[in-house]
Amino acid sequence: MVPTAATPEEDAPPLRRGLRFQLARAKYQIGLRVERHILRLRGVRIHPTAAIQNVRFRGPAVIGAHCRLAGNPRIELGRGVHVAAHVHGQGEIFLGDDVFVGPRAVLWGRDHGIEPGTPIRLQPHRTEPIRVERGAEIGAGAILLRGVTIGAGASLGAGAVCTRDVPPGAKVAGSPARPASGAR
Repeated sequence: MVPTAATPEEDAPPLRRGLRFQLARAKYQIGLRVERHILRLRGVRIHPTAAIQNVRFRGPAVIGAHCRLAGNPRIELGRGVHVAAHVHGQGEIFLGDDVFVGPRAVLWGRDHGIEPGTPIRLQPHRTEPIRVERGAEIGAGAILLRGVTIGAGASLGAGAVCTRDVPPGAKVAGSPARPASGAR
C-alpha cells in the first residue's frame, strides 16, 4: 500500500475550516460596537437587544429593548426621539424632533398588492413614506400604515390603526383611527 499525501484542507483541524467565517463575524461585531459607541457619544442610546438597519439619527435619541427598525431605503429620527420597547418599523419613515413612540407600536411603510388570482408571493410591493411631525405621540400598540402623516403635536391613542393623515394637534383613537370624543 502506497501512502498518499493529505491536502492541507484535509489535514487541518475542524476549527480551522471555519476560521474565515469566525474572523468575518468578529470584524462585523467590532464594527457594530464601534458604530454604537460613536452614536452613544452623540447622545443616542440604543438598547443592546435592538436591531437597527439604515437608520439615521439627527441628534440624541433613545431606542428601547427588542426594537426592530429596518429602513428601506432609510429611517430618519430627529432630536429627542424616544422609541419604546418592542417597536417594529419598516420602510421609509421620518420621525420629527421630540416624537414619542409607545411600546409595541408598528410603523409599516410598505405592503403588497391584492390582485385576484395572483399568489401573495407574486404580488408587487407598494411603498410610501410615513411621516410623524415634531412633538407627536404614538400610543402603545398603535399601527401606522404606509403613506400616513401624523401632524405636529398630534396624539394617536393606544391600539389605534392609522390609515389616513392626522392633522396637527388632533387626538385620534380607535380602529380605524378617528377623532377622539371631547369629554368622558
